[in-house]
Amino acid sequence: MTLTRTPINPWPWSAAFGFNQAELVEGVGRVLVLSGQAAAAVAQGLAQLQQSNLDQALATVEEQLKTHRQDAFLHYLKAEILTQKGAEVDSPEYGAAVAAAAEAVRLKPDLVLARDVLGNLYLKAGQNERAIEQSRLALRDNPSDQVATYHLLQALRKAKDPRGEIPGLVKKLAALREEAQKPDGVGLRYKLYEPGRTQHRQ
Repeated sequence: MTLTRTPINPWPWSAAFGFNQAELVEGVGRVLVLSGQAAAAVAQGLAQLQQSNLDQALATVEEQLKTHRQDAFLHYLKAEILTQKGAEVDSPEYGAAVAAAAEAVRLKPDLVLARDVLGNLYLKAGQNERAIEQSRLALRDNPSDQVATYHLLQALRKAKDPRGEIPGLVKKLAALREEAQKPDGVGLRYKLYEPGRTQHRQ
């Protein structure tokens, strides 16, 4: 299993000191590690998201985006929250979710989480070619991305599978799901680190 580490720095000053405020560690599962006060706003939004406090999570993220428009992860969080709130196709919320996810991948093309959300939104709207494109890009950066594999499978079914990829994807998805059931396997997990204590939310 290949692990990849993606630095996440909502505020750019930390680079001068040689450390990242967060890392997204991806393999079969994903672990987001946040550290220190610099990541407090992101951690707060994640905690509210995982507690299904979606309105408060959205308010937290939108408040931070007022002063951190170049933060790809905040844009991803906005898209994720709006998606979980059940944004319907053609609604303003759906449009805002697509725009936020698209901005996240524009700012950080290898942010697989954002591509997963964008692919899901396109799939929901019947935009199969766009869903296929986002899923392939996500899998290029993380071949073990279970979400992207599932989205690609669904989009190809709707597109009549012109290259005959579905059988291989079915086997791959089954293998990824089996791996995720192992003790060390996770679908998506956030680890929030604060000075003096550690929180683990799953």
